Amino acid sequence: MQLAIVNMLIELACFVVAWLRLRHDPERHWALFPWYLFVVVVTETAGFYLGRIVQQPSNWVYNLYILIEGTFISYFIYRVCRPYGLAPVLWKGWVLLFICCYATERFLASGLNDYSTYTIMLMNVSFIGAFIGYIFRLARSPLQPMPLYRHAPTVWMAAMASFYFGTLATSLIAELLLSKALAIGNTSMYAVIYAFFILLLYGLWIYSIMCRYQNRR
Repeated sequence: MQLAIVNMLIELACFVVAWLRLRHDPERHWALFPWYLFVVVVTETAGFYLGRIVQQPSNWVYNLYILIEGTFISYFIYRVCRPYGLAPVLWKGWVLLFICCYATERFLASGLNDYSTYTIMLMNVSFIGAFIGYIFRLARSPLQPMPLYRHAPTVWMAAMASFYFGTLATSLIAELLLSKALAIGNTSMYAVIYAFFILLLYGLWIYSIMCRYQNRR
């Protein structure tokens, strides 16, 4: 439970920083980012309340959230990559594939509490590939940005890719990481590693928000 609370606090902190620094941003994807983080906070709060407080199934909350996650993250990636030649049709085609995969998995599932495993796998692989493509396009582009560690889009993309790569890798060995032999007290190693990637994601996103604020100024 302690790790879940820590995760929720870092997500809340990221939302607060984004709300203070980005809600009036002239770029639409940055201006929408605080609203996406608000959905994240609401989802995590609802999932925590259902799963930990009232002991009710909460997977349906996360299954509904996946639609928003896949759509927004892919849109943000598209807007970041667009100056380097990414065609709109590629993003629209991916969204269509994503929705078809999600709808098929939900149709074949016995209910909303069956986790959307294959849709999540599609997101993980696609977003990691998008980051690799972004770096490749960035390296070949004449539009060289400022040092990358202060370039907000690059920091945001690196955080996103690290999270999806980390969660993909841990999911592939989840059975091992969930074993009691690797547990730390009552907490599985899987939960510890997942919490680490949550902290990495939102910590770097907070840094990217501050970089974006400074870049604008």
